Amino acid sequence: MLTLFIALEIIGPCSQKPLHRVNLLEGLTVGEATVKTLSARRIPFQGNDRAINTIVNIPTQDQTLEILSNTNMRAYGWCFDVDGEIPEEYADQIPLHEGMKKIRWFHAYAEMKDGQWVSQCQETAKLKPTFLCD
Repeated sequence: MLTLFIALEIIGPCSQKPLHRVNLLEGLTVGEATVKTLSARRIPFQGNDRAINTIVNIPTQDQTLEILSNTNMRAYGWCFDVDGEIPEEYADQIPLHEGMKKIRWFHAYAEMKDGQWVSQCQETAKLKPTFLCD
């Protein structure tokens, strides 16, 4: 197990200010260390070392499908970045290593237009949708 000094930030759907900012606990991967840290800090979450479904009881899945028109919708959930870069791999596939500074889990959306996904991992806090933030 690596013991590194890496910040873990949790960004919710309504503000870019972190809901939580703590030091990441040890682990082999981003996912393993995230789950250990959330559990140890008693930050409510659902998920596993592969992916996080929800943090701090923020609605997800069917509760957060936003139908914009007959051909346009947004689906909300959680994404993460490592030092500002969004990886293509799952959290359990990203090894922790020297030089990492920050892992940030943020509430995000993917948008579908005309049957095609046109974006993913867009920060919800930049939109502040009323159904989540009102």
